[in-house]
Amino acid sequence: QGQKLRHSTFIKLTLDFRASLTYEQKSLRKLLLMSSSQNESQNDESSSTHTLLASRLIVLSEELESSHMCESINVSVTTHLRPYLSPYLSPYVPTPAPFMERLIPLLEPYLRDTTTGLVTTTNKDPQFVDIGSGDGRVCVTVSKHFTCHSLGIDVTDLCTNRAKQLSVEEKTSHLTTFLTLDATALKLDSDECGPLKSARIVYLFVFPSLLKEIKNILKEVMSVNERLRVVTQNYHFQDDEGEIEAEVEVEDDGFKGLKIWKR
Repeated sequence: QGQKLRHSTFIKLTLDFRASLTYEQKSLRKLLLMSSSQNESQNDESSSTHTLLASRLIVLSEELESSHMCESINVSVTTHLRPYLSPYLSPYVPTPAPFMERLIPLLEPYLRDTTTGLVTTTNKDPQFVDIGSGDGRVCVTVSKHFTCHSLGIDVTDLCTNRAKQLSVEEKTSHLTTFLTLDATALKLDSDECGPLKSARIVYLFVFPSLLKEIKNILKEVMSVNERLRVVTQNYHFQDDEGEIEAEVEVEDDGFKGLKIWKR
């Protein structure tokens, strides 16, 4: 009975993230049409970058979607051991280009000194951490925009390897690091948790099932790193689980905005 419940839940999650990918494709087509109808000199440079990157990655997104799903199904039906069910907690869903356009301005006060216009730190500690980084597009975009160091964490080598390749293609490999890591297994005193203790932003575009598993470790990290803020997209913590410092509400095809949480 438990196995049937897991499979029915997975089917629902699969339908949900397929719908998300469809939304990305529709949004991209809309943005491309808008861009082509405007004068080139009037186009916003960063917006154009997000759109072109998303366009180039659409085919890759479909491949990673299928690969990630197959790997998740394989581990869920071959073992009941909890550590091997991590890919099952949140399938691969890329951040849509329209959301990147809203995310970047939201990060400005945290990753850039508003007085000098410089990045808030010059050391090599990652200032931006993406848990569930997928193909790496968010880390690459953030590092390129702010010239800051970013860290992407994903549970599958499929995504990690592609993210590393993308960072080379986009010439941000000196600013981005990608690790294959089970975020639900992070411990506060572990070496793997070190980057979170110095980061300014942790970004989460993951399903509620994974949010639930990692919320406690994030609370622990925020207790020792008071500067840390957690950004959630579409799927959010409960209101009583933290204080919302800033948010962007986006109601379009079921997407539910961005929120910045503090302890």
